[in-house]
Amino acid sequence: MFNGLIKYLECETCGERFMHFDIESTLDDYSHPDVFTLDNVDNIIDGIIAEYLVYVCSKCGAKGKYTIKEIEKRVRKELSKQLLTAMAKQEMASHNFHSKKAKVLIYCGKCTGLDGKGSCLVPIYNKCKLKRIPRGL
Repeated sequence: MFNGLIKYLECETCGERFMHFDIESTLDDYSHPDVFTLDNVDNIIDGIIAEYLVYVCSKCGAKGKYTIKEIEKRVRKELSKQLLTAMAKQEMASHNFHSKKAKVLIYCGKCTGLDGKGSCLVPIYNKCKLKRIPRGL
């Protein structure tokens, strides 16, 4: 699971999870004369490539440069979202909220919700503890 999170990051341009590490773009970027010269060949030994990695979106073609810390932050955020979704699904299953009478959905966006887009039925929303979590998690 962790490997898949690092392999495909969410694209900042199109919002889809198609950003993948592109070794060729990373090497091309570092081989640019403004970035790397023979005068600082000692930096290769110290790991100049560790400064950033280039990720490319397979869907829209956008490129982004990310440090390991930025990638780690994005992975932790994605793991948090997945945890909240799992907790919400467990809560829905424990209260058996799949009623034929309840048809009104309320959007809070804290998890993927019952509809997969962040909305839940009113009884679920009223009893949900996740809606108290602040925005921007």
